Amino acid sequence: PPSPPSPPASPPPPPSPPPPPSQNLIVTIRPDEYPEDTSWALEEVALDGGTALVASGSPPDPAPEPVYTWDVPVFPGRIYRWTIYDSFGDGLCCEYGAGAFDVS
Repeated sequence: PPSPPSPPASPPPPPSPPPPPSQNLIVTIRPDEYPEDTSWALEEVALDGGTALVASGSPPDPAPEPVYTWDVPVFPGRIYRWTIYDSFGDGLCCEYGAGAFDVS
């Protein structure tokens, strides 16, 4: 006798939903006269308080340009912490130049 037909195959699982579209966080820094002192970091903050480094940067040394910009992809609904550092500790302004920053 012929063998019974095989049962139909199970359908494949549905695909995972795509991640939400990212947006760009724009970091702009105009360093003071000592650009090598300046750096920044962007961390994602988890609900338990833990952090993960997402991006970081600093102007090149020597800094041939007056302003530096970084585009960093970020995702809506997540929590981020952005920090700027000055390794010498005198800040970006004003005794050694009119440095500034913007994050948008």
